Amino acid sequence: MALTVVIPDPTAPMVTVRGLWLTADRQRVVKKGDREAAFALGNQITIAEAQRLGLLPSEKEAAAPANKMRAPAEDKNAPTAHG
Repeated sequence: MALTVVIPDPTAPMVTVRGLWLTADRQRVVKKGDREAAFALGNQITIAEAQRLGLLPSEKEAAAPANKMRAPAEDKNAPTAHG
């Protein structure tokens, strides 16, 4: 079964998940049928719970720019227009 996370409305307080289970310590999400699956996650969970479990980016991660690459450093030995 494939992982499905549905967010029909970004302002909705809940997200829909299908086929996901929690491990016995309730800290990790695994797929249905995994040997570590202990508790069915349910069909709807809060956005905060989805973020805690790593199913959605946290608010801080979502606000970060997608491209974190820095501009190349200026080459101090490169020739310039002024000499």
